[in-house]
Amino acid sequence: MTLRPIPFVAALLVVACRTSEVPASSFSNDPHATPIPLTRFNPDSLAFAQYSGVTQAQNFVIRDATAWNDLWQRIYANLNPVPPTPDIDFTREMVVAVALGSRNSGGYNVLLTQAAEDSAGILVSASATSPGARCVTTQALTQPLDMGRIAHSDQPVRFTVSQHVLDCGS
Repeated sequence: MTLRPIPFVAALLVVACRTSEVPASSFSNDPHATPIPLTRFNPDSLAFAQYSGVTQAQNFVIRDATAWNDLWQRIYANLNPVPPTPDIDFTREMVVAVALGSRNSGGYNVLLTQAAEDSAGILVSASATSPGARCVTTQALTQPLDMGRIAHSDQPVRFTVSQHVLDCGS
């Protein structure tokens, strides 16, 4: 198995600069938005993948096994062998994902923070961070991607991604 390790310093910077969750009412225009349980695939404060193989910024809503297998193969395009695709019961769940696309260094992160149902469908919120000018990062291309599971729905899904810059001090 070939892996590209994430340098300890870059990972430490991302962990040290966590973002808090945003209440559903603050990211939906509908005051009656109802939060929906969102279970991230990676429960800690790092994206699911830093070297995802998804080179373009893109949001994903996966409602079937074929699309799920296609995304899984893209995520692990640079890894051999590809880990087994996790089982998802698409009659009950669907997968949502946010990819930042290729970045020119480490220190970038994206985390799904929550989901809510409102009058327009489902809104998934994510928080993206980028390294500030004084941050020490790896000089390797990265492709941060985070993903999670929510209850299956045929409603439209839209995404909001808040942008944050890490302040690594003087």
